[in-house]
Amino acid sequence: MQYLTSCLHIPALALVLTLLCAAPCAAAGWSDSAGMQLPPLAIGNGTVNGNASLFGSEAAETPVATATPAPPDPDDYAAMAEYLVDTMKDRFTGAAAGAPEIAVSTFEVITDADLADPAYLGCGQAVKVDIVTNTSGDVLAESLWGHEVDATRIAEAFFSGDFKGKTAFVAVFFRDQSNADYSSKFMLTAKDASRFGNEWDGSSYIRWSDWSDAVVRGNGVPYEDPETAMEPLQEADAGEQIPCDYDTLKSAATEATESIASTVSEMSIQASNQDYGTVATLAVDLTGSARAYAGEFETYSVPDALDPAREQFIEAFEYYEEAGSAIWYGAAFTDADHIDLGNTYLSEAQDSLNAALDGLNLRKIEDTTLTLQSTDLYPDALDMGEPYKFLDSKEVNKISVGVRSYVVRKSFETSTDDEVKITRAPYGKQYLFVLMEVTHIGYYGGGSSKYKTPSPADYTLIAEGAEYKPSQPSGYLKGIGSVYASGTIDRKDYSSGYLVFEVPESVDPAETYLKLSIKGIGTPIWNLS
Repeated sequence: MQYLTSCLHIPALALVLTLLCAAPCAAAGWSDSAGMQLPPLAIGNGTVNGNASLFGSEAAETPVATATPAPPDPDDYAAMAEYLVDTMKDRFTGAAAGAPEIAVSTFEVITDADLADPAYLGCGQAVKVDIVTNTSGDVLAESLWGHEVDATRIAEAFFSGDFKGKTAFVAVFFRDQSNADYSSKFMLTAKDASRFGNEWDGSSYIRWSDWSDAVVRGNGVPYEDPETAMEPLQEADAGEQIPCDYDTLKSAATEATESIASTVSEMSIQASNQDYGTVATLAVDLTGSARAYAGEFETYSVPDALDPAREQFIEAFEYYEEAGSAIWYGAAFTDADHIDLGNTYLSEAQDSLNAALDGLNLRKIEDTTLTLQSTDLYPDALDMGEPYKFLDSKEVNKISVGVRSYVVRKSFETSTDDEVKITRAPYGKQYLFVLMEVTHIGYYGGGSSKYKTPSPADYTLIAEGAEYKPSQPSGYLKGIGSVYASGTIDRKDYSSGYLVFEVPESVDPAETYLKLSIKGIGTPIWNLS
Protein backbone atom coordinates (compact mmCIF):
# COMPACT_ATOMS: atom_id res chain seq x y z
CA MET A 1 0.00 0.00 0.00
CA GLN A 2 1.43 3.37 -1.02
CA TYR A 3 0.55 6.73 0.45
CA LEU A 4 1.14 10.23 -0.82
CA THR A 5 1.58 12.79 1.92
CA SER A 6 1.55 16.56 1.56
CA CYS A 7 2.30 19.21 4.15
CA LEU A 8 0.79 22.62 3.40
CA HIS A 9 1.54 25.97 5.01
CA ILE A 10 -1.70 27.88 4.46
CA PRO A 11 -1.86 31.64 4.98
CA ALA A 12 -3.73 32.09 8.25
CA LEU A 13 -6.60 34.28 7.06
CA ALA A 14 -7.15 32.19 3.92
CA LEU A 15 -7.54 29.04 6.00
CA VAL A 16 -10.00 30.71 8.35
CA LEU A 17 -12.11 31.91 5.43
CA THR A 18 -11.98 28.49 3.82
CA LEU A 19 -13.20 26.79 6.97
CA LEU A 20 -15.84 29.40 7.64
CA CYS A 21 -17.25 28.80 4.16
CA ALA A 22 -17.49 25.05 4.69
CA ALA A 23 -21.00 23.60 4.70
CA PRO A 24 -22.38 23.20 8.25
CA CYS A 25 -23.30 19.75 9.54
CA ALA A 26 -26.91 18.87 8.78
CA ALA A 27 -27.33 17.04 12.07
CA ALA A 28 -31.08 16.72 11.61
CA GLY A 29 -30.83 14.26 8.76
CA TRP A 30 -28.16 12.75 6.69
CA SER A 31 -28.18 15.13 3.77
CA ASP A 32 -26.52 18.42 3.00
CA SER A 33 -28.28 21.68 2.21
CA ALA A 34 -29.05 20.41 -1.28
CA GLY A 35 -30.81 17.41 0.12
CA MET A 36 -28.31 14.95 -1.30
CA GLN A 37 -28.00 11.54 0.28
CA LEU A 38 -25.27 9.01 1.01
CA PRO A 39 -23.61 7.54 -2.10
CA PRO A 40 -23.10 3.90 -2.90
CA LEU A 41 -19.58 3.37 -1.55
CA ALA A 42 -18.08 -0.01 -0.87
CA ILE A 43 -15.22 -2.31 0.03
CA GLY A 44 -12.64 -4.32 -1.84
CA ASN A 45 -8.91 -4.88 -2.27
CA GLY A 46 -6.17 -2.93 -3.97
CA THR A 47 -3.11 -0.74 -3.68
CA VAL A 48 -2.95 2.69 -2.15
CA ASN A 49 -1.70 5.89 -3.69
CA GLY A 50 -2.45 9.57 -3.41
CA ASN A 51 -4.55 12.34 -4.94
CA ALA A 52 -4.73 16.13 -4.95
CA SER A 53 -5.04 18.22 -1.82
CA LEU A 54 -8.16 20.02 -0.64
CA PHE A 55 -6.73 23.51 -1.01
CA GLY A 56 -5.28 23.35 -4.52
CA SER A 57 -2.12 22.20 -6.19
CA GLU A 58 0.46 23.79 -3.93
CA ALA A 59 0.95 20.59 -1.91
CA ALA A 60 4.18 18.70 -2.49
CA GLU A 61 3.45 14.99 -2.80
CA THR A 62 6.11 12.45 -1.86
CA PRO A 63 5.61 8.70 -2.42
CA VAL A 64 6.57 6.50 0.49
CA ALA A 65 7.20 2.80 0.95
CA THR A 66 4.38 0.30 0.56
CA ALA A 67 5.05 -1.52 3.84
CA THR A 68 4.12 0.12 7.13
CA PRO A 69 7.33 1.84 8.26
CA ALA A 70 8.72 2.12 11.76
CA PRO A 71 7.32 5.06 13.74
CA PRO A 72 8.90 8.29 12.48
CA ASP A 73 10.15 11.21 14.53
CA PRO A 74 7.18 12.28 16.74
CA ASP A 75 8.04 15.91 16.02
CA ASP A 76 7.52 15.35 12.29
CA TYR A 77 3.74 15.84 12.18
CA ALA A 78 3.34 15.07 8.47
CA ALA A 79 5.26 11.81 8.72
CA MET A 80 3.43 10.81 11.88
CA ALA A 81 0.06 11.58 10.28
CA GLU A 82 0.88 9.30 7.37
CA TYR A 83 2.09 6.61 9.76
CA LEU A 84 -1.03 6.74 11.92
CA VAL A 85 -3.36 6.40 8.94
CA ASP A 86 -1.25 3.55 7.60
CA THR A 87 -1.60 1.69 10.90
CA MET A 88 -5.38 2.04 10.66
CA LYS A 89 -5.83 0.52 7.20
CA ASP A 90 -6.13 -3.06 8.45
CA ARG A 91 -8.79 -2.00 10.95
CA PHE A 92 -11.15 -0.54 8.38
CA THR A 93 -14.38 -2.55 8.21
CA GLY A 94 -16.64 -0.25 6.22
CA ALA A 95 -16.36 2.00 3.19
CA ALA A 96 -12.56 2.39 3.50
CA ALA A 97 -11.77 -1.33 3.67
CA GLY A 98 -9.46 -2.25 0.80
CA ALA A 99 -9.44 1.31 -0.56
CA PRO A 100 -7.28 1.49 -3.71
CA GLU A 101 -6.14 5.02 -2.92
CA ILE A 102 -5.54 6.91 0.33
CA ALA A 103 -3.89 10.34 0.49
CA VAL A 104 -2.86 12.15 3.67
CA SER A 105 -2.37 15.93 3.79
CA THR A 106 -1.39 18.05 6.77
CA PHE A 107 -1.88 21.77 7.39
CA GLU A 108 -0.70 24.40 9.81
CA VAL A 109 -3.56 26.38 11.33
CA ILE A 110 -3.77 29.64 13.26
CA THR A 111 -2.75 29.49 16.92
CA ASP A 112 -2.83 33.22 17.69
CA ALA A 113 -5.17 33.65 20.66
CA ASP A 114 -7.01 36.54 18.99
CA LEU A 115 -7.54 34.81 15.64
CA ALA A 116 -7.59 31.07 16.29
CA ASP A 117 -10.80 29.06 16.11
CA PRO A 118 -11.68 28.15 19.73
CA ALA A 119 -12.78 24.70 18.52
CA TYR A 120 -9.13 23.89 17.77
CA LEU A 121 -8.12 24.24 21.45
CA GLY A 122 -4.89 26.01 20.49
CA CYS A 123 -3.61 23.08 18.41
CA GLY A 124 -1.50 24.08 15.41
CA GLN A 125 -1.82 21.13 12.99
CA ALA A 126 -4.69 19.59 11.04
CA VAL A 127 -4.99 16.53 8.85
CA LYS A 128 -7.10 15.64 5.82
CA VAL A 129 -7.49 12.05 4.61
CA ASP A 130 -8.81 11.35 1.12
CA ILE A 131 -10.13 7.83 0.57
CA VAL A 132 -11.05 6.47 -2.86
CA THR A 133 -13.43 3.58 -2.34
CA ASN A 134 -13.95 0.40 -4.30
CA THR A 135 -17.28 -0.43 -5.91
CA SER A 136 -19.11 -3.26 -4.17
CA GLY A 137 -22.60 -4.41 -3.27
CA ASP A 138 -21.84 -4.63 0.45
CA VAL A 139 -24.91 -2.95 1.93
CA LEU A 140 -23.32 -2.23 5.32
CA ALA A 141 -20.16 -0.75 3.80
CA GLU A 142 -22.37 1.52 1.71
CA SER A 143 -24.47 2.62 4.68
CA LEU A 144 -23.96 5.73 6.76
CA TRP A 145 -22.48 3.54 9.50
CA GLY A 146 -20.01 2.04 7.02
CA HIS A 147 -18.55 5.50 6.48
CA GLU A 148 -18.74 6.67 10.07
CA VAL A 149 -17.01 3.63 11.53
CA ASP A 150 -13.91 4.02 9.33
CA ALA A 151 -13.82 7.80 9.70
CA THR A 152 -13.95 7.23 13.46
CA ARG A 153 -10.92 4.92 13.33
CA ILE A 154 -8.93 7.69 11.64
CA ALA A 155 -10.12 10.34 14.11
CA GLU A 156 -9.29 7.99 16.97
CA ALA A 157 -5.71 7.64 15.76
CA PHE A 158 -5.21 11.37 16.20
CA PHE A 159 -7.33 12.14 19.27
CA SER A 160 -6.71 9.16 21.54
CA GLY A 161 -2.93 9.35 21.82
CA ASP A 162 -0.10 11.84 21.96
CA PHE A 163 -1.37 13.68 18.89
CA LYS A 164 -4.55 14.87 20.60
CA GLY A 165 -2.61 17.82 21.96
CA LYS A 166 -1.37 18.73 18.49
CA THR A 167 -4.30 18.09 16.15
CA ALA A 168 -6.79 20.93 15.54
CA PHE A 169 -9.11 18.85 13.39
CA VAL A 170 -9.33 15.66 11.35
CA ALA A 171 -11.27 15.67 8.07
CA VAL A 172 -12.01 12.43 6.22
CA PHE A 173 -13.27 12.54 2.63
CA PHE A 174 -14.65 9.59 0.67
CA ARG A 175 -14.61 9.65 -3.13
CA ASP A 176 -15.76 7.25 -5.84
CA GLN A 177 -12.80 8.17 -8.03
CA SER A 178 -9.55 9.95 -7.31
CA ASN A 179 -10.40 13.03 -9.37
CA ALA A 180 -14.09 13.16 -8.50
CA ASP A 181 -15.83 15.45 -6.03
CA TYR A 182 -16.10 13.96 -2.58
CA SER A 183 -19.16 11.86 -1.96
CA SER A 184 -19.08 12.22 1.82
CA LYS A 185 -17.00 13.94 4.46
CA PHE A 186 -16.67 13.74 8.22
CA MET A 187 -14.83 16.37 10.25
CA LEU A 188 -14.04 16.37 13.97
CA THR A 189 -12.44 19.29 15.81
CA ALA A 190 -10.28 18.98 18.88
CA LYS A 191 -13.05 20.47 21.02
CA ASP A 192 -15.69 18.01 19.82
CA ALA A 193 -13.22 15.14 20.14
CA SER A 194 -12.62 16.12 23.77
CA ARG A 195 -16.32 15.47 24.48
CA PHE A 196 -15.56 11.74 24.26
CA GLY A 197 -12.80 11.83 26.88
CA ASN A 198 -11.08 8.45 26.97
CA GLU A 199 -14.03 6.56 25.51
CA TRP A 200 -12.12 5.59 22.35
CA ASP A 201 -12.16 1.79 22.28
CA GLY A 202 -11.18 0.81 18.74
CA SER A 203 -14.59 -0.52 17.72
CA SER A 204 -17.39 1.94 18.48
CA TYR A 205 -18.16 4.84 16.18
CA ILE A 206 -19.20 8.49 16.19
CA ARG A 207 -22.79 8.91 15.05
CA TRP A 208 -23.91 11.50 12.52
CA SER A 209 -25.09 14.14 14.96
CA ASP A 210 -21.81 14.15 16.93
CA TRP A 211 -19.41 15.04 14.13
CA SER A 212 -18.36 18.68 13.95
CA ASP A 213 -19.30 18.68 10.27
CA ALA A 214 -20.71 15.94 8.07
CA VAL A 215 -21.92 15.99 4.48
CA VAL A 216 -23.14 13.05 2.39
CA ARG A 217 -24.40 12.96 -1.19
CA GLY A 218 -26.16 10.39 -3.33
CA ASN A 219 -28.28 7.41 -2.31
CA GLY A 220 -27.73 4.95 0.47
CA VAL A 221 -29.07 3.52 3.70
CA PRO A 222 -28.97 5.91 6.71
CA TYR A 223 -28.31 2.96 9.04
CA GLU A 224 -26.42 3.53 12.29
CA ASP A 225 -25.78 0.65 14.69
CA PRO A 226 -27.87 1.62 17.74
CA GLU A 227 -25.73 -0.38 20.16
CA THR A 228 -22.13 0.58 19.33
CA ALA A 229 -22.25 4.37 19.01
CA MET A 230 -19.89 6.39 21.22
CA GLU A 231 -21.67 8.45 23.84
CA PRO A 232 -20.28 11.96 24.42
CA LEU A 233 -19.52 12.84 28.02
CA GLN A 234 -20.57 16.44 27.38
CA GLU A 235 -23.27 18.09 25.31
CA ALA A 236 -22.21 19.86 22.14
CA ASP A 237 -22.44 23.63 21.94
CA ALA A 238 -25.88 24.70 20.72
CA GLY A 239 -25.97 25.94 17.16
CA GLU A 240 -28.13 28.71 15.79
CA GLN A 241 -31.44 28.81 17.67
CA ILE A 242 -34.87 29.61 16.23
CA PRO A 243 -37.42 31.37 18.48
CA CYS A 244 -40.40 29.06 19.01
CA ASP A 245 -43.58 29.82 20.95
CA TYR A 246 -46.30 27.43 22.15
CA ASP A 247 -48.36 27.48 18.96
CA THR A 248 -45.31 26.92 16.75
CA LEU A 249 -44.08 24.03 18.89
CA LYS A 250 -47.56 22.51 19.01
CA SER A 251 -47.91 22.67 15.23
CA ALA A 252 -44.47 21.14 14.65
CA ALA A 253 -45.18 18.40 17.20
CA THR A 254 -48.50 17.52 15.59
CA GLU A 255 -46.96 17.28 12.14
CA ALA A 256 -44.04 15.14 13.32
CA THR A 257 -46.29 12.83 15.36
CA GLU A 258 -48.68 12.20 12.48
CA SER A 259 -45.84 11.52 10.04
CA ILE A 260 -43.98 9.10 12.29
CA ALA A 261 -47.14 7.34 13.47
CA SER A 262 -48.21 6.77 9.87
CA THR A 263 -44.84 5.23 8.94
CA VAL A 264 -44.71 2.98 11.99
CA SER A 265 -48.31 1.83 11.55
CA GLU A 266 -47.69 0.86 7.92
CA MET A 267 -44.44 -0.86 8.91
CA SER A 268 -46.30 -2.91 11.53
CA ILE A 269 -48.96 -3.93 9.00
CA GLN A 270 -46.33 -5.03 6.47
CA ALA A 271 -44.49 -6.99 9.16
CA SER A 272 -47.73 -8.85 9.90
CA ASN A 273 -47.94 -9.59 6.16
CA GLN A 274 -44.34 -10.88 6.29
CA ASP A 275 -43.38 -8.35 3.61
CA TYR A 276 -39.98 -7.56 5.07
CA GLY A 277 -38.69 -5.91 1.90
CA THR A 278 -41.28 -3.18 2.45
CA VAL A 279 -40.56 -3.20 6.18
CA ALA A 280 -36.89 -2.46 5.45
CA THR A 281 -37.83 0.42 3.14
CA LEU A 282 -40.21 1.90 5.72
CA ALA A 283 -37.57 1.51 8.45
CA VAL A 284 -35.17 3.59 6.36
CA ASP A 285 -37.88 6.25 6.01
CA LEU A 286 -38.45 6.19 9.77
CA THR A 287 -34.76 6.62 10.51
CA GLY A 288 -34.40 9.56 8.15
CA SER A 289 -37.53 11.42 9.26
CA ALA A 290 -36.88 10.86 12.98
CA ARG A 291 -33.32 12.14 12.60
CA ALA A 292 -34.60 15.20 10.76
CA TYR A 293 -37.24 15.94 13.41
CA ALA A 294 -34.72 15.55 16.23
CA GLY A 295 -32.42 18.05 14.51
CA GLU A 296 -35.30 20.45 13.90
CA PHE A 297 -36.42 20.43 17.55
CA GLU A 298 -32.79 20.89 18.67
CA THR A 299 -32.80 24.29 16.96
CA TYR A 300 -35.95 25.54 18.73
CA SER A 301 -35.49 28.14 21.43
CA VAL A 302 -38.63 27.80 23.56
CA PRO A 303 -39.80 29.42 26.80
CA ASP A 304 -38.48 27.68 29.90
CA ALA A 305 -41.88 26.15 30.66
CA LEU A 306 -41.89 24.37 27.29
CA ASP A 307 -38.32 23.12 27.35
CA PRO A 308 -39.11 19.81 29.16
CA ALA A 309 -41.63 18.94 26.42
CA ARG A 310 -39.18 19.92 23.69
CA GLU A 311 -36.51 17.66 25.21
CA GLN A 312 -38.97 14.76 25.48
CA PHE A 313 -39.81 15.13 21.80
CA ILE A 314 -36.12 14.97 20.95
CA GLU A 315 -35.73 11.87 23.12
CA ALA A 316 -38.71 10.24 21.38
CA PHE A 317 -37.33 11.03 17.92
CA GLU A 318 -33.95 9.58 18.87
CA TYR A 319 -35.66 6.36 19.99
CA TYR A 320 -37.53 6.23 16.69
CA GLU A 321 -34.26 6.75 14.84
CA GLU A 322 -32.69 3.81 16.68
CA ALA A 323 -35.82 1.73 16.10
CA GLY A 324 -35.62 2.36 12.37
CA SER A 325 -31.96 1.34 12.19
CA ALA A 326 -32.49 -1.83 14.24
CA ILE A 327 -35.58 -2.88 12.27
CA TRP A 328 -33.88 -2.16 8.94
CA TYR A 329 -30.96 -4.39 9.95
CA GLY A 330 -33.31 -7.11 11.13
CA ALA A 331 -35.36 -7.03 7.94
CA ALA A 332 -32.32 -6.75 5.67
CA PHE A 333 -30.32 -9.53 7.31
CA THR A 334 -33.24 -11.66 8.56
CA ASP A 335 -32.10 -11.08 12.14
CA ALA A 336 -35.00 -11.58 14.55
CA ASP A 337 -32.97 -10.23 17.49
CA HIS A 338 -32.64 -6.85 15.79
CA ILE A 339 -36.34 -6.83 14.93
CA ASP A 340 -37.05 -7.44 18.61
CA LEU A 341 -34.58 -4.70 19.60
CA GLY A 342 -36.30 -2.31 17.20
CA ASN A 343 -39.65 -3.16 18.75
CA THR A 344 -38.25 -2.29 22.19
CA TYR A 345 -37.12 1.09 20.87
CA LEU A 346 -40.58 1.65 19.36
CA SER A 347 -42.18 1.10 22.75
CA GLU A 348 -39.75 3.49 24.44
CA ALA A 349 -40.29 6.04 21.69
CA GLN A 350 -44.06 5.89 22.09
CA ASP A 351 -43.75 6.38 25.87
CA SER A 352 -41.51 9.44 25.42
CA LEU A 353 -43.70 10.84 22.66
CA ASN A 354 -46.84 10.49 24.77
CA ALA A 355 -45.14 12.26 27.68
CA ALA A 356 -44.15 15.11 25.35
CA LEU A 357 -47.65 15.34 23.86
CA ASP A 358 -49.13 15.42 27.35
CA GLY A 359 -46.82 18.32 28.18
CA LEU A 360 -48.41 20.32 25.37
CA ASN A 361 -51.96 19.17 26.21
CA LEU A 362 -52.13 17.21 22.96
CA ARG A 363 -53.89 13.89 22.50
CA LYS A 364 -51.70 10.86 23.19
CA ILE A 365 -51.26 8.04 20.71
CA GLU A 366 -52.54 4.64 21.82
CA ASP A 367 -52.68 2.81 18.47
CA THR A 368 -51.49 -0.78 18.98
CA THR A 369 -50.05 -0.86 15.46
CA LEU A 370 -47.35 1.57 16.56
CA THR A 371 -45.26 -1.39 17.67
CA LEU A 372 -44.70 -4.53 15.63
CA GLN A 373 -47.27 -7.19 16.48
CA SER A 374 -44.78 -9.93 15.68
CA THR A 375 -41.00 -9.84 15.74
CA ASP A 376 -40.63 -13.26 14.10
CA LEU A 377 -39.26 -13.20 10.57
CA TYR A 378 -41.28 -15.47 8.32
CA PRO A 379 -42.38 -17.75 11.19
CA ASP A 380 -44.15 -20.07 8.74
CA ALA A 381 -41.16 -20.47 6.45
CA LEU A 382 -40.48 -24.02 5.28
CA ASP A 383 -37.10 -25.62 5.76
CA MET A 384 -34.94 -26.60 2.83
CA GLY A 385 -36.09 -30.06 1.77
CA GLU A 386 -39.58 -29.52 3.20
CA PRO A 387 -42.17 -29.61 0.38
CA TYR A 388 -45.16 -27.36 -0.11
CA LYS A 389 -48.12 -29.50 -1.22
CA PHE A 390 -51.26 -28.13 -2.87
CA LEU A 391 -54.10 -28.88 -5.28
CA ASP A 392 -54.03 -27.06 -8.60
CA SER A 393 -56.66 -24.44 -9.43
CA LYS A 394 -59.01 -27.10 -10.90
CA GLU A 395 -58.48 -29.31 -7.82
CA VAL A 396 -57.67 -32.37 -9.91
CA ASN A 397 -53.89 -32.59 -9.50
CA LYS A 398 -51.88 -32.65 -6.28
CA ILE A 399 -48.45 -31.08 -6.62
CA SER A 400 -45.39 -30.89 -4.39
CA VAL A 401 -42.70 -28.22 -4.75
CA GLY A 402 -39.60 -27.69 -2.65
CA VAL A 403 -36.00 -26.47 -2.37
CA ARG A 404 -33.51 -29.33 -2.56
CA SER A 405 -30.13 -27.59 -2.20
CA TYR A 406 -28.06 -24.60 -3.27
CA VAL A 407 -24.62 -23.84 -4.70
CA VAL A 408 -22.60 -20.60 -4.60
CA ARG A 409 -20.08 -19.78 -7.34
CA LYS A 410 -18.16 -16.77 -8.64
CA SER A 411 -18.52 -18.05 -12.20
CA PHE A 412 -20.21 -20.78 -14.16
CA GLU A 413 -19.92 -22.53 -17.49
CA THR A 414 -22.84 -23.31 -19.77
CA SER A 415 -22.80 -25.54 -22.79
CA THR A 416 -25.13 -26.01 -25.73
CA ASP A 417 -24.73 -27.86 -28.99
CA ASP A 418 -23.22 -24.75 -30.52
CA GLU A 419 -20.95 -23.25 -27.88
CA VAL A 420 -19.45 -23.27 -24.41
CA LYS A 421 -19.74 -20.02 -22.47
CA ILE A 422 -18.09 -18.94 -19.21
CA THR A 423 -19.92 -16.28 -17.19
CA ARG A 424 -18.10 -14.49 -14.38
CA ALA A 425 -19.78 -12.48 -11.65
CA PRO A 426 -19.19 -8.71 -11.67
CA TYR A 427 -16.97 -7.26 -8.95
CA GLY A 428 -18.60 -7.61 -5.54
CA LYS A 429 -21.16 -10.13 -6.83
CA GLN A 430 -21.65 -13.89 -6.74
CA TYR A 431 -24.07 -16.43 -8.17
CA LEU A 432 -26.48 -18.37 -6.00
CA PHE A 433 -27.92 -21.50 -7.65
CA VAL A 434 -31.05 -22.88 -5.96
CA LEU A 435 -32.22 -26.36 -6.93
CA MET A 436 -36.01 -26.64 -7.15
CA GLU A 437 -38.04 -29.79 -7.59
CA VAL A 438 -41.71 -29.94 -8.65
CA THR A 439 -43.44 -33.35 -8.37
CA HIS A 440 -46.87 -34.62 -9.48
CA ILE A 441 -48.02 -36.67 -6.47
CA GLY A 442 -51.71 -37.30 -7.17
CA TYR A 443 -54.53 -37.20 -9.71
CA TYR A 444 -58.18 -37.03 -8.59
CA GLY A 445 -59.92 -37.20 -11.98
CA GLY A 446 -62.39 -34.81 -13.58
CA GLY A 447 -59.91 -33.07 -15.84
CA SER A 448 -56.46 -33.18 -17.39
CA SER A 449 -53.74 -34.91 -15.38
CA LYS A 450 -51.13 -32.54 -16.80
CA TYR A 451 -49.79 -29.64 -14.76
CA LYS A 452 -47.67 -26.71 -15.91
CA THR A 453 -44.92 -25.99 -13.40
CA PRO A 454 -44.27 -22.44 -12.10
CA SER A 455 -42.27 -20.03 -14.24
CA PRO A 456 -38.84 -18.82 -13.03
CA ALA A 457 -40.43 -15.35 -12.77
CA ASP A 458 -42.73 -16.70 -10.05
CA TYR A 459 -39.73 -17.12 -7.71
CA THR A 460 -38.17 -14.32 -5.63
CA LEU A 461 -35.03 -14.48 -3.50
CA ILE A 462 -35.13 -12.32 -0.35
CA ALA A 463 -31.73 -11.29 1.04
CA GLU A 464 -30.38 -8.29 2.96
CA GLY A 465 -33.65 -6.40 2.66
CA ALA A 466 -33.72 -6.70 -1.12
CA GLU A 467 -35.52 -8.96 -3.57
CA TYR A 468 -33.88 -10.68 -6.54
CA LYS A 469 -35.40 -12.36 -9.57
CA PRO A 470 -33.63 -15.27 -11.28
CA SER A 471 -31.75 -14.74 -14.52
CA GLN A 472 -31.79 -18.08 -16.30
CA PRO A 473 -28.96 -18.79 -18.76
CA SER A 474 -29.28 -21.04 -21.77
CA GLY A 475 -27.72 -24.48 -21.78
CA TYR A 476 -26.49 -26.93 -19.16
CA LEU A 477 -24.65 -25.71 -16.06
CA LYS A 478 -21.40 -27.68 -16.14
CA GLY A 479 -20.56 -29.17 -12.75
CA ILE A 480 -23.87 -27.97 -11.32
CA GLY A 481 -26.86 -29.30 -13.23
CA SER A 482 -29.83 -28.35 -15.38
CA VAL A 483 -31.28 -24.86 -15.53
CA TYR A 484 -34.79 -24.59 -14.09
CA ALA A 485 -37.52 -23.96 -16.67
CA SER A 486 -41.29 -24.10 -16.70
CA GLY A 487 -42.67 -27.26 -18.23
CA THR A 488 -45.53 -29.77 -18.11
CA ILE A 489 -45.54 -32.81 -15.83
CA ASP A 490 -48.01 -35.68 -15.72
CA ARG A 491 -48.87 -38.28 -13.12
CA LYS A 492 -45.81 -39.51 -11.18
CA ASP A 493 -43.55 -37.14 -13.14
CA TYR A 494 -41.22 -34.56 -11.63
CA SER A 495 -39.18 -31.65 -12.93
CA SER A 496 -36.09 -30.12 -11.35
CA GLY A 497 -33.48 -27.49 -12.15
CA TYR A 498 -31.49 -24.60 -10.77
CA LEU A 499 -32.69 -21.01 -10.40
CA VAL A 500 -29.75 -18.64 -10.96
CA PHE A 501 -29.53 -15.45 -8.90
CA GLU A 502 -26.86 -12.75 -9.12
CA VAL A 503 -26.44 -11.34 -5.60
CA PRO A 504 -23.86 -9.31 -3.61
CA GLU A 505 -20.92 -11.21 -2.13
CA SER A 506 -22.18 -10.26 1.32
CA VAL A 507 -25.30 -12.40 0.91
CA ASP A 508 -25.18 -15.48 3.16
CA PRO A 509 -27.43 -18.21 1.73
CA ALA A 510 -28.15 -19.43 5.26
CA GLU A 511 -29.82 -16.08 5.96
CA THR A 512 -31.87 -15.85 2.77
CA TYR A 513 -35.40 -16.86 1.85
CA LEU A 514 -37.00 -18.02 -1.37
CA LYS A 515 -40.60 -17.09 -2.13
CA LEU A 516 -42.84 -18.72 -4.73
CA SER A 517 -46.04 -17.01 -5.84
CA ILE A 518 -48.60 -19.56 -7.10
CA LYS A 519 -51.54 -17.61 -8.50
CA GLY A 520 -54.77 -18.41 -6.74
CA ILE A 521 -53.08 -21.00 -4.50
CA GLY A 522 -50.58 -19.51 -2.06
CA THR A 523 -47.15 -18.02 -1.45
CA PRO A 524 -44.82 -20.51 0.25
CA ILE A 525 -41.49 -19.26 1.61
CA TRP A 526 -38.41 -21.40 2.26
CA ASN A 527 -35.48 -20.65 4.55
CA LEU A 528 -32.27 -21.74 2.81
CA SER A 529 -30.46 -22.42 6.10
